[in-house]
Amino acid sequence: MRAAIFLLTAFWASAAPIRVESGMLEGVPGGLPGITVYRGVPYAAPPVGALRWMSPAPTAAWTGVRHADSFGPRCMQGTAGLAGNSEDCLYLNVWTKGAGKRPVMLWLHGGGFTGGAGSQALFDGEMLAAKGAVVVTINYRLGVFGFFAAKDLTGNYGLLDSIGALQWVHKNIAAFGGDPENVTVFGESAGATMAGCLTASPLAKGLFRRAIAESGNFTRNLMRLERAQSAGAQLLEKTGATSIEQLRMKTAAEIMENGRGTGPIVDGIVLTGQPIEIYEQGKANAVDLLLGANSDEGASSLQRTGAELFTNQAKRRFGADADRYLALYPAGSDAEANKSQAASFRDEVGYQARAWARLGRGKTYVYYFTHEPPYSPVQPWRGAFHTAEIPYVFHNFERGRTWVDEDEFLAQQMSDYWYRFAATGDPNGGGLPRWPEFRDGVIVLGEPTDPAPDKARVEFWDSQRTKH
Repeated sequence: MRAAIFLLTAFWASAAPIRVESGMLEGVPGGLPGITVYRGVPYAAPPVGALRWMSPAPTAAWTGVRHADSFGPRCMQGTAGLAGNSEDCLYLNVWTKGAGKRPVMLWLHGGGFTGGAGSQALFDGEMLAAKGAVVVTINYRLGVFGFFAAKDLTGNYGLLDSIGALQWVHKNIAAFGGDPENVTVFGESAGATMAGCLTASPLAKGLFRRAIAESGNFTRNLMRLERAQSAGAQLLEKTGATSIEQLRMKTAAEIMENGRGTGPIVDGIVLTGQPIEIYEQGKANAVDLLLGANSDEGASSLQRTGAELFTNQAKRRFGADADRYLALYPAGSDAEANKSQAASFRDEVGYQARAWARLGRGKTYVYYFTHEPPYSPVQPWRGAFHTAEIPYVFHNFERGRTWVDEDEFLAQQMSDYWYRFAATGDPNGGGLPRWPEFRDGVIVLGEPTDPAPDKARVEFWDSQRTKH
């Protein structure tokens, strides 16, 4: 009995400290045997003071062994005084089995470029690590701290953070058992859009081999630098600052009260053009892609509408094409308008995935997620709503829902697909149902349905790419 207790204790014992470029690092045992977790690892210097609105700077070296046992602060979001927020937020987290040459999966969280963190419980990487991946989740600057341009500021600091994290991974991940030449970026919503930007950025070339984008907004026309700088000038005016140096001296609260971020910017440096244009020109980074959308994307975010409001919004957005749009998404009554609003949102997100897939420069796989998770009072939406696929990707079921065998089966399947794609560029194998490359079809993950979109609706969204 004593021997058994000893062996079990040893199995969960902390791994020996490892060396990264800034010093020695010690993780903590994960919840599964053989997994070590490193939380709150700095990948860049705190972007504060003179480093606010600057590219991420190298982390200062530390002496002794740093204990990576707690998550770092979230990047500034919500209100300035919210507990757990800080400008000192450029930290990442690692889950690993240890020594080896394992595929690396770097997660980019969603949150509309204004919220979220790599430390969210939903993004726990333990189950993917148990399959053999080294999982990395990161924080990146958000809102006015991450996407803000003004005179002499080009604005893509959140994107530069993700590139800085990839560079850190390239230099250090071998110490965790990861292969720096086999990195996949994966993300959802804003994180998926960031993944798309990274595949189009010359600064990210060679830092990863594959990208997974869940419910991303790829075809959107990103704000151009001149417009972003014009919007940024208002923050100086509102705060009374006459220079960026003075603005850097303002408190985070003053900045957040008077300014807002733009999301990614076509700045001529990180992004030399709209991502889809870079793809069309054949200048995007040659990476394998796995992309998709959910069948009820708008269920968690759309506000109820009415026939008159929906029609007026369509006329404002689509102008001369409004009648064509309203023929495809009619609003003869309030009920019909709400149904059309949901269908329109779903079709636009799904179209974006397919538009990106058609331009892919490597192997490309597309999914359509249709499964409705168990009900939760925290997330009371019905259907396969926006973010609904995340627990299945991470095989990580949060509390508060009554998960059943069907959920477990789908999570095992999807996490296997994601892991295999990260490892080899092909999600197939291990007895999984065949997932065809995009040129041969789209896989449905969940309840069977026809993933083929209505041809007239696809043609409509295709016609809008360069207009909106």
